[in-house]
Amino acid sequence: MDDQDDQFGFTYGTLPVHPEQGEESFAIVIAPDGVVTVEITAVSRSRHPLARAFPPIARRLQHIATNRYLDAMQSLVAE
Repeated sequence: MDDQDDQFGFTYGTLPVHPEQGEESFAIVIAPDGVVTVEITAVSRSRHPLARAFPPIARRLQHIATNRYLDAMQSLVAE
């Protein structure tokens, strides 16, 4: 992701040992009216046999991780 005057962020891919295979992108965007938003884009698929065997559990774990990211961002913004 290229930083610009009105947005900045980063993208990363999972390591080979991760149970999921994919990429996540995090961007902070500042609208012309000054409103700041966070955009998270994630694309993944199950790599580990257990994640493929139990998709609802794998999805729940992904939701938990995403909520932790959001909580951390909210804490930083509140400071």
